[in-house]
Amino acid sequence: MILLTLWQLLSAIGLIPQDVLPAPSLILEAGVELVRNGQLAEALSVSGIRVVEGLVLGGVLGVALGTAVGLSRWVEAAIDPPMQMVRALPHLGLIPLFILWFGIGELPKVLLVALGVSFPLYLNTFSAIR
Repeated sequence: MILLTLWQLLSAIGLIPQDVLPAPSLILEAGVELVRNGQLAEALSVSGIRVVEGLVLGGVLGVALGTAVGLSRWVEAAIDPPMQMVRALPHLGLIPLFILWFGIGELPKVLLVALGVSFPLYLNTFSAIR
């Protein structure tokens, strides 16, 4: 609460520029406006659909690959090294590549969620079977 009060005060007297960090009151006003005009609900539903699609895709892929790798040494030798290489890549660094590969739209967003979901499920499924 003290931090919010200090932030509001510094914004009001102009020490924090509004284009760099808007005051908490302006953020609250914008949030209320988004709720009133229905844009917040719409944006949350679109984001929720992305998350569910990515979770299902990544979950199926992670569990399927983890099961296959856990049951077969041959599949482990073929699948695990590339999976470990891709896992080591930072997801934020992949965003520009996903945009180039898949365009600007829903697909790269869903695939980034799926990528983030698949590795923990892959590793845990593989470990559980072994």
